[in-house]
Amino acid sequence: MSAYDLRFQQVSRVYSLAWNQQTWSIEAWIHQNALALLTGAATCPATLRHRRQNQLGDFTRGTGKHFGFAELPMRRLKERRGQYVCLAQRLPPTLARRKGEASKFSGRYNMPAIMVASVNLSILFGLLNRAKQDPAADSNQVSTVNLYINPAAFGHGYGLSVEFSLPASLWIMDNCKHHMDIISATLMQAYGRMFGKRAMQLGGFGTNAQRSGPFSMHVPGMCACLGVEGNNHDEPRHGTGYQFDSHNVDNAGQQLSLLAGMARMSEIVTVALDGAHPGS
Repeated sequence: MSAYDLRFQQVSRVYSLAWNQQTWSIEAWIHQNALALLTGAATCPATLRHRRQNQLGDFTRGTGKHFGFAELPMRRLKERRGQYVCLAQRLPPTLARRKGEASKFSGRYNMPAIMVASVNLSILFGLLNRAKQDPAADSNQVSTVNLYINPAAFGHGYGLSVEFSLPASLWIMDNCKHHMDIISATLMQAYGRMFGKRAMQLGGFGTNAQRSGPFSMHVPGMCACLGVEGNNHDEPRHGTGYQFDSHNVDNAGQQLSLLAGMARMSEIVTVALDGAHPGS
């Protein structure tokens, strides 16, 4: 868990999230001072555990061009936005159609690569969230979101939890309902990238926004969703930011699709509060 609770505390921004539709990537814009938190990633307990459990290859720590396991590492972009650099996790596409297959979509999605993307992001945000001191103390931008990812081992479910700051949560209460079409489209883009275009036509995607409150998202599955508990919809009016938690998320593809939708909403909120793209 984080060394601070973003729902109650105002801290300088360590990272922000974005969704890049052109590259099918979940982007983490990280303050340059926070990159030092990633230097021990290759030998941290989470990395060693996932390497052993999933028989993964080498891990690059992120101070160079890549971060993550060699099977599908995150890529560090050349672009900078002020003091922020970007690590981008591109979602893996469906596997190529085999010779003789009648359909362009055969259901042959690349679940091992999808799982690696989930693991990479879990390790990244686990390290960033455990900072004992604020590494971006010289930043004049306030943190909007904290992200926690649980990549399942041996079929125990793929958890996702997102904390929003109080200012961000108050903005969500009043404005998220105007952006649900964008979030729904993002869910379909991410899911379709991993599971194929025909999977996008099967239904099961959606968003729901309260008139004055939070929103929820769901993707194909047995009520695979992400939202705020019903008793907590009015928490921002009482001085507490929102916490979104996942339910019935059974595979990494569902998890990453919901994360893409949340990254897009986080980006919208950050632009609204800052007047600029995250990291600008």
